[in-house]
Amino acid sequence: DKVRSSYQNIMDFVNKMPVGVTVFSHSQVLHVNREFEDYFGDEEQVEAGGWTMDIFSNFKQWQEGEIQSTSLQSRLESYLNSKKSSTHESTSVSLGKFILRDSTTEVRQQQQQQIQHDHVSDKNLIIEVKLTGCTWFSHGSHLLTFENITPLEMAYLKVKELDNLKSRWLRTVSHELKTPLNGIMGVFHFLRKKDTDTQGRHFLKTGTHAAQALSMYISDLLDYFQLQSGSFKISP
Repeated sequence: DKVRSSYQNIMDFVNKMPVGVTVFSHSQVLHVNREFEDYFGDEEQVEAGGWTMDIFSNFKQWQEGEIQSTSLQSRLESYLNSKKSSTHESTSVSLGKFILRDSTTEVRQQQQQQIQHDHVSDKNLIIEVKLTGCTWFSHGSHLLTFENITPLEMAYLKVKELDNLKSRWLRTVSHELKTPLNGIMGVFHFLRKKDTDTQGRHFLKTGTHAAQALSMYISDLLDYFQLQSGSFKISP
């Protein structure tokens, strides 16, 4: 009775967790909590009470705003196969970020529109998945938690897009500044070859040095943007 009571208390706790939870063992889903059903279940599947590992193949890895080909099922199998000797460990391990969608092609097409309208549908949640061994359920069983991080990911993508726009704008402005500046330096160079008095040569020399310094600052700024974008190349 104590074992049964303890087990029931654990299951009550799992069902009340604010994240989706799946318990599975040897490729068989043993239990899902209410939050998981609310996230991913349809009425027919919930009523039938049937959950299989196939659902994990519908989760595609999400990385830097792009949908990858790797599924949660393949990521899970790969990790478990590499950790066969430590199936009893209770340490929580992040498997990564995943997105569940009926059609990944549709996600790619609507991604920018969703970011602009700050809207992600229930079937387009971005989820962080963590794996934990749970020997308290049954031998060799594991627990997966599914935390909805959609608002954080959408905010991150918006900030990233704004930062890219800022960098592109500053890079364009810097290039536009260099063009007339090169013209000014050329005129100074031409005038210095002409016969001018001492004061005139001093003014031209000062102007040339100022233009050269400004050109150097703009070049440094352009190099910084290239470093940010990862396209900077060091010349031998």
